[in-house]
Amino acid sequence: MILRYPTATKLSVLQFSSHKPSSPRTKHKHNPRLLDNMSTSFLCTRGIDKSNPMTRGAKSDLKSVSVQYTEQQLRDKFKRYDTNRDGRLSKQELMNAFASLGSHLPWWRAWRALRHADANGDGYIGDDEFGDLIKYVRKRAYTIK
Repeated sequence: MILRYPTATKLSVLQFSSHKPSSPRTKHKHNPRLLDNMSTSFLCTRGIDKSNPMTRGAKSDLKSVSVQYTEQQLRDKFKRYDTNRDGRLSKQELMNAFASLGSHLPWWRAWRALRHADANGDGYIGDDEFGDLIKYVRKRAYTIK
């Protein structure tokens, strides 16, 4: 598009291009976030070359990779918090377990877990109700950090 407008002595011409680049450019030439496309197993097995600008900052990106707990890992973790070894988890024991998982509000999470998994209403999670507790925790997607 060409715009023309008169000035005091001559006619000025401004030309605007409507062409947009086909691929967006990143702000920095060597953005460490571009490593998302690379395989993390490649970075873990090969190591990180700090002199290479493409892998600079990759160490901090690898720390953010987290994996969800398996059912067996959760079962073992919750059984570890049965402090009095009676085979049941009380609200306090659930609070301690949720705190170890990294819950921001472990008291609330323990209360919700009791409401969700305590089928007989005795205020404890027994062995027969443990499966429901594990399902509840898996829905919350706690991860290993």
